[in-house]
Amino acid sequence: MKETHPDTTGLSRSLHQLEVLSKLRNLQDETIKQIEAMPFVYDLETDIRFLQGIRKGQLEGLKEGLQEGEEKARKEIVANLLRLGTLSSEQIAAAAGVSLDFIEQIRRQPNV
Repeated sequence: MKETHPDTTGLSRSLHQLEVLSKLRNLQDETIKQIEAMPFVYDLETDIRFLQGIRKGQLEGLKEGLQEGEEKARKEIVANLLRLGTLSSEQIAAAAGVSLDFIEQIRRQPNV
């Protein structure tokens, strides 16, 4: 018969330490299996490492989204300037902060 740990704060700390040590020894998969088999409920969503991972993922997603948005905006600006037909490729590149190759890629697109 398995005994439950009465101090959940101490248990969480102990499990966290066990997980850190198991990662150092390449035993994390086995440790997770053993933890999951223990007779208690461990709320992963309140775990500090889990929350740190979520936050890191959110920040990386935000960064990627901003980069994609900036790229899309540059393409639209360059396409609009090309449609005007009054500026040279060099002037458009300088105004939009892009390379001449970028200008040519946009110019080759069918809707420009």
